[in-house]
Amino acid sequence: MKPISIILSTANRPEFLETALESVARQTAIDEIEEVIVSENMCNRESEMVCAKFNKLPIKYIYQDPPLTPLQHGYFLFRQGRG
Repeated sequence: MKPISIILSTANRPEFLETALESVARQTAIDEIEEVIVSENMCNRESEMVCAKFNKLPIKYIYQDPPLTPLQHGYFLFRQGRG
């Protein structure tokens, strides 16, 4: 297992998600990334399309339906990381 998990929480902001994923893709330790967990928490399917643009990243996409409260979402994501 690689040592790094990146967790990106998003809520109806596909343009910010794309910027964040571009940043991840430029990291010098890209080979050390086990997973990039992206969780959409406001039912916007555009985030899934954004993730599809980054097929070289090990993205695990989660669509929260129904959405969680911010605290629940943060706790849920904290438990998802393996790295």
